[in-house]
Amino acid sequence: MCRMVYVAALFCFGSIQAFASGSFHRYSLDFIGEAQVESGFIYEGTVVGGLSGIDYNKLTKSYVAISDDRSAPRFYDLTIDLSDGSLSNGDIAFTRVTEILDKDGLLFTNLPDPEGIRVLPFPGLLYWTSERTDGNTTPFTRVMSATGAYLAEFELPEKFVGVADVSGTRNNVGFESITYGNNRNSLVVANESALVQDGERASLTDGSPTRVLKLNARNGKAREEYIYRVDRIAKAPIPADGFADSGLVELLTLDDDLFIAMERSFSLGAGYTIKLYLTTTRWATDVSEIDSIKDKKIRPMRKRLLLDLDDLGITLDNVEGMTFGPNIKGKRSLILVSDDNFSAFGPQVNQFLAFVIEEKHWRK
Repeated sequence: MCRMVYVAALFCFGSIQAFASGSFHRYSLDFIGEAQVESGFIYEGTVVGGLSGIDYNKLTKSYVAISDDRSAPRFYDLTIDLSDGSLSNGDIAFTRVTEILDKDGLLFTNLPDPEGIRVLPFPGLLYWTSERTDGNTTPFTRVMSATGAYLAEFELPEKFVGVADVSGTRNNVGFESITYGNNRNSLVVANESALVQDGERASLTDGSPTRVLKLNARNGKAREEYIYRVDRIAKAPIPADGFADSGLVELLTLDDDLFIAMERSFSLGAGYTIKLYLTTTRWATDVSEIDSIKDKKIRPMRKRLLLDLDDLGITLDNVEGMTFGPNIKGKRSLILVSDDNFSAFGPQVNQFLAFVIEEKHWRK
């Protein structure tokens, strides 16, 4: 049985500049700087870390960033100073921390894994996602207030419910991405990696077909689903049998069905490879009525490389959050943030990267 809770009081989320819907457009990104907040930094008695999602609030000219600390789910309010047209150390300031509460109004006991967050500035709602975790077979998308109180939960199609290793969402690769859709009544979420029945996780030789799910933000119901094919793992791990993975970690809407997709590949001993793609649901097959795409002829979402962050020439951390920021000289800015894993796997930092988006048409 599918689960659905009505989602109330939806209003317009800012303004996202629209473009012609007939084709991709060429975009380029100008890198305007990096800032780091050391792993272990303490704010209001909490360790700032695990920053897996970020979003900009145009009304307050500030940001929210969600922490994937399973033992104490929370989000931070912060400011990022781009007034001089660049980003550097000292430009990040945390201003508030808020605990996220469960349906009963109490702290979580079932250890969710917060990953994505988006702001609805008026009336002050927040949408957020959780991956599937051990002991909890369902990823979810919820609505909360600015105080962290539970308000509603979106429908979860049965095919996403984890059933051992037989079907559904695999552990730790559930709803990593969340963004707004083509209007105020639509949200888009995506798994990091394939449902069990759809295919394998990425390997050194093959990518992974993950599901992108549209949600109706008026009534809480699930809508269309599409397949996004994640790249294979970028680099061989060291040693050869070491951990390695590749997945879709964030989406951000550019147009009504045109997105920036962030893919992150990690290999032990070789580090991170982060790539940004333009991708679209135009011409892609709606697979919402298909429980398994194996042996099915479907059209996945088209994608086109926007930026390989290796080209920046800096050491990349575990980058997995993405949002637009304020306009800089009439052009949109783009902010990325990393999840430092609380340095559980070695020295890491909370890394912020900033870009200006250049927009040009290209011919097919």
